[in-house]
Amino acid sequence: QWNTAKIVLDGNHIEHWLNGKKVVDVEIDSDDWNQKVAASKFSKWEKFGKNKTGRICFQDHGNEVAFRNIKVTRLAGN
Repeated sequence: QWNTAKIVLDGNHIEHWLNGKKVVDVEIDSDDWNQKVAASKFSKWEKFGKNKTGRICFQDHGNEVAFRNIKVTRLAGN
């Protein structure tokens, strides 16, 4: 069984959709974002969630994982 996922980054606004349902809707660098980063395992990473450009990384959390049909599209105006 395969899941479908979509991640949309528009400026500082991020949405993550999983199997057609929005599971994340957040603004990078908002008070809420900064509080969550400060309370996370990423709090010591100075640039976490701050870079405007960079690489995309797909990862697992210790389990077997497979990816297929990955598409990266730049939104108009970004």
